[in-house]
Amino acid sequence: MSLSLTADILAPFTRNIFIETGTYTGGGVITALYVGFKRVYSIENDLTLYSEVKTKFSTHSNVHLLYGDSTQKLSEVLMDIEEPSTIFLDAHSVTYNPLLYELSTIKSFKIKDHIILIDDIVQLGYYWKDITKEMVENAVLNINKKYTISYVDTVNAKNDLLVAQVK
Repeated sequence: MSLSLTADILAPFTRNIFIETGTYTGGGVITALYVGFKRVYSIENDLTLYSEVKTKFSTHSNVHLLYGDSTQKLSEVLMDIEEPSTIFLDAHSVTYNPLLYELSTIKSFKIKDHIILIDDIVQLGYYWKDITKEMVENAVLNINKKYTISYVDTVNAKNDLLVAQVK
């Protein structure tokens, strides 16, 4: 949804490429462009939202918007990525969260040192009762045991953004 991804939060994790699941209204895309990402990929599963952001960013040749389920479209994006990037995982509804599938997808590709940002961590075990913080941390570490995991406050909640990076 990206409402909590502000420039001050994202700026320390700037690389050339930003990949986002859950475009919503395009706030994450705007923030990524603002802090200096050269290429931005964003995946949205809601056709109405996708259509709106597709129009909004139609003049930005470095913004690539994809319509569909992030569990499938993330693979399409990662297939063409040849350098460590920043991946912001935020595709979910109140009742469904594809997070563990997305992390499994990241694990299946050769690059193992992307910066991974995961939003709405405080909702694990609440909206998404079948996903725990421990499960998410383990899935991240299964990608690369060298990941350091920390948490950042967002405008929504304390410690609501998981940050995984190889230092």
